[in-house]
Amino acid sequence: NLREQLACPKTRLNNRQRLIAALIQDQVYRAKRLIDIYFMEEITPIYNWARSSLKNVNSIVGSEYLGPEFGPGEFVKGVHHEDVHNLSYRDASFDLIVSNDVFEHIPSPPLAFKECHRVLRTGGEMIMTTPFFWKNAQSICRAAIGENGIQHYLPAVYHGNPMSAEGSLVFYDFGWDILEMATSAGFSRSVVEFHHAPAFGHLTVQPVFRFSK
Repeated sequence: NLREQLACPKTRLNNRQRLIAALIQDQVYRAKRLIDIYFMEEITPIYNWARSSLKNVNSIVGSEYLGPEFGPGEFVKGVHHEDVHNLSYRDASFDLIVSNDVFEHIPSPPLAFKECHRVLRTGGEMIMTTPFFWKNAQSICRAAIGENGIQHYLPAVYHGNPMSAEGSLVFYDFGWDILEMATSAGFSRSVVEFHHAPAFGHLTVQPVFRFSK
């Protein structure tokens, strides 16, 4: 899985993260003013890279999801907790949202998209990666949360989670209708780009989603 490998020995960014870092740098470079950035992660190499390397930004904040028992914006042992279904930030707080392989672990992506749209400023953008099943017109719901807890429609799949040895449950396998989900949430432009640039260390064809407000 080259998407998740080929990590840089210095920054620890893997192939996917290295591409996102380049896109973030480009976004910051093209901005005409200092911007505010929200990462849907905090205990990760790319967040550490952003905090130490990005210049000409006003603020960079990140968070992790720590469980339903914690409130939006709460700090737990120094880690900032947020639930993307119900973010603690005010309307129009950020110019850029970065979501690296988070949305497949969210029980309600349409609600999460609405929250991201709410906290973005007009003209802002959300850059997102997620496993993308490009042959599927419709996304597949693998699991949901009901009155009696998690209900599985397909065998459980877990991805790595820096906050839990158990990993994070995958709720969705996204198909092309992910673009419609974002548009229905209010985004004016929803596109997927396919990147491949071996000369810059971006190996394999990697999909990246951009949602503009």
